[in-house]
Amino acid sequence: PPGEQISLDGIDVFETQEEMLKSTDIDVVDICLPPHLHTASAIQAIEHGKDVFIEKPMALTGDDCRRVLDAAKANQRLVMVAHVLPYMG
Repeated sequence: PPGEQISLDGIDVFETQEEMLKSTDIDVVDICLPPHLHTASAIQAIEHGKDVFIEKPMALTGDDCRRVLDAAKANQRLVMVAHVLPYMG
């Protein structure tokens, strides 16, 4: 069915990812960009103290996956990968 228009009044809007990551009101970032941008965006978020939820694929190479996990470990952040099937009823 068609969706409804919802009000976005009161929703913070940012010009850049860097600006968004400086917000202390954000705890977790859902990375749903094109896959080739996942690694850099995840690491940037982690280095700003955010946990990350990455849409699959986590990265395009095993080395990039390891870079994200290493950044998370070094910064004591969570990295979660969106495998949606376990969340379906």
